[in-house]
Amino acid sequence: MNLFTLLAAFGFLGIAFATLVACLWVLWGVRKRKLRATLLRIGLCLVPLVLFTGFCIWLFGPADFHSPGDLAAAYRTEFGSDPPPDVTDLNARQIVVGDSGGAWLRFRASGTTIDSLLGKFSATDRSHFAEAGTGANVPDWWTPEQDGIEFFYIAENWSDSWSDSVAVLGIDRSKSMVYFHHSGID
Repeated sequence: MNLFTLLAAFGFLGIAFATLVACLWVLWGVRKRKLRATLLRIGLCLVPLVLFTGFCIWLFGPADFHSPGDLAAAYRTEFGSDPPPDVTDLNARQIVVGDSGGAWLRFRASGTTIDSLLGKFSATDRSHFAEAGTGANVPDWWTPEQDGIEFFYIAENWSDSWSDSVAVLGIDRSKSMVYFHHSGID
């Protein structure tokens, strides 16, 4: 497990325990105080826990890229080079939690670019590709069924950055549409 994830988990548990102790301490002293003052003190005790929880959600949540530089970097991370000029309508999402991660890319590209991407892939059926569209982190723009994706490919050991990784590619050549998903674990 990632050391940073362990530290965050212990930090969360420590803050949660401190919040519980503070709330119990406030409730113990409530005997002679007004309800309004007690609720205010409990609310103040919960502030660190709520802030830390929000920070963890921000830190470990998915990253959606919108700027041209970030989109190019996401493409480069997966394919090893900047996107060619014919790559358009690029969407990208990445997520890394602990020792696992994933990426989703969708874009339009010429037949030549699509053919150049297929080097590490072998043909597969829809079932392998369909797994990429499940889970809470799948982006809203991931709609291969609506785009009529008809050719599916898979690549084992996709990335050297992960001890185990799989990438899938879905293509509709008539629309020049490409869907790509990569997941990895250490």
